[in-house]
Amino acid sequence: MLDELIQACAKSLESYTTDFMHTAENLDPARARLLVEQMKTHQKKWQIIKDETSRIIALKQREYNRTFTPAIERSMLTIYGECCALRGSGAFGGIKRRMLSNVSKPTHQ
Repeated sequence: MLDELIQACAKSLESYTTDFMHTAENLDPARARLLVEQMKTHQKKWQIIKDETSRIIALKQREYNRTFTPAIERSMLTIYGECCALRGSGAFGGIKRRMLSNVSKPTHQ
């Protein structure tokens, strides 16, 4: 999605510059070259913005993913204790039922 945004911005600027150069009367060639250079500079800036935004998103995703495991472990501690206490015939079925019940319950309460 970010790539599409950057491409659309670059295309828009290129279109604007091209239209301007075609419609401007008596455009000094030096000014025309300056416009082209400015367009290239802006395209490079957009690429830098895209790359930096992608880098920040990746860092934040890693940061958030690291918080999931401890939160899941904390939410499962009680059920782990219950399951460890089960012994004898039917223990496996009891463990399975308790784990399924705990994992299936809504977490946004």
